Amino acid sequence: MPPKNKAKAAQEEAAAPLEPFLGRELRVELTDGRVIVGVLLAYEGSGNLMLQGAVMQCQYKNNDVVLNTNEKEITLRTSNMMAVPFRYVKSMQRRKEGNTMVIQKLEDMYKTEHEARVAAKEAADRAAAAAPAA
Repeated sequence: MPPKNKAKAAQEEAAAPLEPFLGRELRVELTDGRVIVGVLLAYEGSGNLMLQGAVMQCQYKNNDVVLNTNEKEITLRTSNMMAVPFRYVKSMQRRKEGNTMVIQKLEDMYKTEHEARVAAKEAADRAAAAAPAA
């Protein structure tokens, strides 16, 4: 077999285990501790995963020697499309079918919080308008 065909066969063999993951929401844990959840849209032969509707969770330690605290700060970042180099993937799991997508849950949560803030502001404005002028 010519070297070019061997390389192509090796890429196809490495990509074969990803077939059942295509079009499914994945939870990908990276070697640095970050966790990304998104729908596997494609994977490249070079080993990049393309995740659609991705949500990345980062944890930061906030150790304060003076206050003797060992807190963790968690941040979330969303992206419509994210490329993840496969060499940094520590583990990958498919999410169960029928679960609401993580990005949809976040959007619903933010929408609910926004609606609550708007309703509270409107109630405060009505109360201020109804109060007698001093």
